[in-house]
Amino acid sequence: MKTLKTLALATAVSAGLLGSASVIANTVEFENGDLGTSSSAKFDITLAINSVARIFGLNNVDLSSADNGGLNGDGEVESTDAICIYANTDTFSIGATSLGNFNLRKDGSGDSGASYILTLNSNTNGAGSTLGTWKTDSAADSTPIQTVALASGDSPIGETPTCATGNFGLKVSATFKPDAVAGTYSDTVTMTVTAL
Repeated sequence: MKTLKTLALATAVSAGLLGSASVIANTVEFENGDLGTSSSAKFDITLAINSVARIFGLNNVDLSSADNGGLNGDGEVESTDAICIYANTDTFSIGATSLGNFNLRKDGSGDSGASYILTLNSNTNGAGSTLGTWKTDSAADSTPIQTVALASGDSPIGETPTCATGNFGLKVSATFKPDAVAGTYSDTVTMTVTAL
């Protein structure tokens, strides 16, 4: 059984997903009322919303069941999942790091049995434009990516956000080494989204 564990982090999230919103009385623009039988005064209210991002809806990837674990054909196997990425800005960047340097290692830390490429696509089925690619010795953050609205029913709010449809596709393409011995090979990936 070949597995890939996926973790997700979102940066630029402070004081919860909706950011640190505050109502501020602007001391420059206020006007005191006059003393009299009635009095009027005015003041400004300002709301500052921080930039936030969240990646969610990622699942552990089991390549064992896909194409008989890569044994059918050329030793390559892939899996694509729909994921959700939310940002309240026009663009965001995304990065990925891997404990095994994008290699599936025996028992998570031993010899490599396969290398893999992680690809973020504009379509949830893995088709469309490639927006980011991470592989062995090549794990730079993506260039700025245009924010895409979440599908109806998907929500970034709360401890357990909802990602039923997704707005991006995350594909894992692995190439198994022909001399890999029987066993379980795995890796852990951390993806980080930053609102720009």
